[in-house]
Amino acid sequence: MLNGLPTRQETVRKVLAAAEELGYVRNAVARSLKSRRTHQVAFAMADIGNPVYLAMVRQIQPVLKAAGYRLVLHSTDAIVADEIDVLHSLGERYVDGLIMSPLRVTNEHLKMIATARAPVVIIGSVPEGTRVDNVRADSRTGVRLAIDHLYELGRRRIGFVNGPLDTVPGAARAAAYGEALKERGLPYDEEIVEVGDFYRAEERARLARCLTGRPAWTR
Repeated sequence: MLNGLPTRQETVRKVLAAAEELGYVRNAVARSLKSRRTHQVAFAMADIGNPVYLAMVRQIQPVLKAAGYRLVLHSTDAIVADEIDVLHSLGERYVDGLIMSPLRVTNEHLKMIATARAPVVIIGSVPEGTRVDNVRADSRTGVRLAIDHLYELGRRRIGFVNGPLDTVPGAARAAAYGEALKERGLPYDEEIVEVGDFYRAEERARLARCLTGRPAWTR
């Protein structure tokens, strides 16, 4: 009756009164087992400390809260095996849905997404034709806009600090950088290109290496 099942009103009144007197609190786990609904959605991200993901959380959480869901955060450290495990665990129904932002999309990802036991949303690029709700940023356009801006300022030696090339955003940005330089007749100089990780401390160090001993590296 406390779970909303049809019951005589007099019985409802008596049970609620007894529950209040005893300080009864409904067991959410037991209720979810019966209804097969947890009212929770998981968000699996590479690095929970990355401001980009925190910005995503700030946008996602109010929407879920308004719909009566809680947001559960999971940091995968961009480990593919961990992401696959999260997708596999959907069969255990610990959440009602999953939002995932993988840096690398493998065939195993695609296989698990295709057979997922709960709704999945992928933030990031996936192969064309993948049957999954998908939100993506246009990394190529972002790089091109940045180079356009520097070129218009008169810069002709434009350096580039990127993430791993075996990741979706890293590969897209590297391709856009090379294409944009070629279109403007600018040389590709490996001395001012750094490839590392997407972690802030790592990228800051790579930026420093580009700048140290290379004055005016965007000129």
